[in-house]
Amino acid sequence: MASLAGLFMFAIISIFLFRNNLSKQKANRLLQMQKEEIHAQRENIATAYDQLKSTQSQLIQSEKMASMGELASGIAHEIQNPLNFVNNFTQVSDEMVDEVLDEQGKSMEKRDEKLVQELLQDVKSNLQKIRKHGLQADAIVKNMLEHSKKGQGTRELNRSEFTRQWISENVLS
Repeated sequence: MASLAGLFMFAIISIFLFRNNLSKQKANRLLQMQKEEIHAQRENIATAYDQLKSTQSQLIQSEKMASMGELASGIAHEIQNPLNFVNNFTQVSDEMVDEVLDEQGKSMEKRDEKLVQELLQDVKSNLQKIRKHGLQADAIVKNMLEHSKKGQGTRELNRSEFTRQWISENVLS
């Protein structure tokens, strides 16, 4: 009887250990699947992070290019104004010189010396304005070069700040 009881206990313990082993194997398979899922999610997160960094870098580059375009537009506008004056005064002065030459081509009796003197004074005035606006364009370029040398490693002015500063330094002074 004792051997039968021992055999019965051995069978019960074996069944218990077998079920326990099956349960552990099932838990290990589940754990392995979860581990693989976590690994896949980690790879997805790493890929998403790399894409995010790449997109962020592209966005920063786009913003830099937009800022450069805005700055270039501001500079072009600031330089275009004095150049328009130079072109306009040059054209008007050219026409005045033609009028002076026409008057000088007339005989002394028909020539209007007062008109010639007025035209020459106007040409001289226009030349002074051309010089002033040429110097203004030159100052803009020099100021930009100075800012680019100073601006390395420091905060750069945006277009409106630069324009206000430039006007206060060069036009109002």
